Amino acid sequence: MNGKANKLAKLVYEMDETDKVTLVSGEVLKLGAGYELKITLSMQSITKTGMAFLSKDGKTVDEAVIGQKEVYVYTETVLGEEDSLIFTVYVDSIFSGQMT
Repeated sequence: MNGKANKLAKLVYEMDETDKVTLVSGEVLKLGAGYELKITLSMQSITKTGMAFLSKDGKTVDEAVIGQKEVYVYTETVLGEEDSLIFTVYVDSIFSGQMT
């Protein structure tokens, strides 16, 4: 945990650099340990932004505006360590409109 070998935490979900996930607006990605990520987009969005909602056990723990080529990071205090990384997502692109 935060580089301290005497504080270990179980890895919940891991993707490598070649893994990609595509989410449709409103779809939920289950991450494990009760965490879920939902992305919502406005169909009129000309700014190519959306909202990310991170929940744990059905309760929203964080929400953030996300855009293309941005990184969304969520941290919390774990085992007494502040700013422990819980979740990171790299947003490659945002598409609003009809998919064919």
